[in-house]
Amino acid sequence: MILLILIKKKNNKRLPPGPTKLPIIGNLHNLIFAGDDHLPRVFGELAKKHGTFMHLKFGQISQVVVSSSDLAKEFLKTHDINFATRPDKFTSRLIFYNNRDVALAPYGEYWRQMKKIVTLELLSAKKVKFFDRLRRDEVGKMINILTKAATNGTSVNLSEMFLVFNNNISTRSIFGDNIRHQKEFLNAMKVVVVLATSSNFSNFFPLMEN
Repeated sequence: MILLILIKKKNNKRLPPGPTKLPIIGNLHNLIFAGDDHLPRVFGELAKKHGTFMHLKFGQISQVVVSSSDLAKEFLKTHDINFATRPDKFTSRLIFYNNRDVALAPYGEYWRQMKKIVTLELLSAKKVKFFDRLRRDEVGKMINILTKAATNGTSVNLSEMFLVFNNNISTRSIFGDNIRHQKEFLNAMKVVVVLATSSNFSNFFPLMEN
């Protein structure tokens, strides 16, 4: 594995400037030793030293970080199709059936068909209007809970409440009713989110997937 990484390193094309990269780990140390700082703050400090268009390497993975609104526009608007596909991660392939989810599917014909289905069945003006009564019903339930809590002087977990609120709207829109065992379902969804967004060793070293 080490030999393959070192060989690959020699084949790098011209890349933007960036902080010094250590053997094997690249710039992972810039994040590991950042303490409690959030990533945007870490990248902001690096941008002050190396510019608003810099190259970082996390393990085997090369990344270009853009910290300028003008440059971001070039990536996200002018050349958006070239950067439309999300990173192919080992964990997302396992959880979302080889990235068949509409949010993670690679840009292409399959993604366009999935987007069309979601738009027609859930996001079209006709469907949004159709689900208006449903949303009003869920908002009314939430207001009743808040009113009751205010009257009794009890606290409310707003994060949990909005999670249930969004889940009810989504499941009623898709399935026509609230799902059974909602608490278990929401707990499972939290686990899925944690697994899908957590760093995995293979995300930085794809050679280790097998």
